Amino acid sequence: MSKQFGLGQKTGIELGETVTPSPTKAKKIASYKASLWSYLYNSAHTYFPKDVYTNYPKLKKNINTICSWMEDNPSYTKLISLLSKKTDMKQSKIATAASNIKYTYFAQATWTIADQFNISIGQGDNAYTPIQMCTYISALANNGVYNRASLVSGVENKGMVDKSADRRTIKLKSTTIPSVVKGIKRVTRYGTLQTVFGSYKYSVAGKTGTAQNPHGKDHAIFIGFAPVEDPQIAVAVVVENAGYGATWACPVASMMMEQYLTGQVQRKDLRKKISSAVLNESVKKW
Repeated sequence: MSKQFGLGQKTGIELGETVTPSPTKAKKIASYKASLWSYLYNSAHTYFPKDVYTNYPKLKKNINTICSWMEDNPSYTKLISLLSKKTDMKQSKIATAASNIKYTYFAQATWTIADQFNISIGQGDNAYTPIQMCTYISALANNGVYNRASLVSGVENKGMVDKSADRRTIKLKSTTIPSVVKGIKRVTRYGTLQTVFGSYKYSVAGKTGTAQNPHGKDHAIFIGFAPVEDPQIAVAVVVENAGYGATWACPVASMMMEQYLTGQVQRKDLRKKISSAVLNESVKKW
C-alpha cells in the first residue's frame, strides 16, 4: 500500500532523489543476513579452524551456507545438526554458535505482525523524504488520486509539461480515505494541534511527527493540507533538531498555508518567534 502512495519511491521531481525502499519481509531478511555474515566473518577465528579462517573462499562458502538457512529458521536442535554436518565449524563451538545464530539472527529476521504494527506507527525502517511525505498527504487530499511531483515557477493554462500520464488512482475501500481525513482533521481541531489550528480561518487536516535522531535533538515534522473541504495546498515541513512537530514544524506549516491561501501572514508575533528562533546553538556559534 505504501508504494501506491509513492512512499519509498522516486516522486518524479526534477531534482536528484535518494530513495530508501519501504520495509518489506525480503528487505528485513537481507539486512539480517548481511549482519550475520559480518558477525561470522569477524568471529571466524573463534568458530572455525585455522585452515578455514585463513582460506577466504572456504570461509565464504561456510558462511554463505549458514546464511542460506535463515528463511527456513530451523530449530535450535536442527541448527546444531546442520552446523555439524554441513560446515567446517569447530565441534566445541557449535552449541555457542547455534545459540547466537538462532536467537540473535534467525529468530529476529522472521517477519511478524509486530513488524506491521511497528511500521504502521512510523517506527522501524521507515525512511521517507519530505517530498515523498508531501505527495502522500496530497494523495489523501485528492481522495486517492496520486500526482507526480514537479517544480514550477508558475502555472498558465495546462503548463508546458503534461504529466497527466503519471496520474493514478489508488484503489481503496470508499470509506478508508474519508476516515483517515476525519481523524487527522480532528488532530488539528481537538488534538495536539488545537493551539495552532483551533481558531484557524480554514479547516486543516494534518499530523505531526518526531524523527528520532541518534546524533542530537530529534527533528520536528508536520504534513497536512487545507482547506479540508476543497484542498488547495499540501505541505510537508521538517525542522531539524527542533524536537516535537507540534512545537515548531506545525507553526511553520500554518504560516505557509496562510500565506498561500490569503496572500499574507497576519499573525506577526508567530512569524517573529519562528524567524528569530535558534534551535541549534552550533549554528548560532558558526
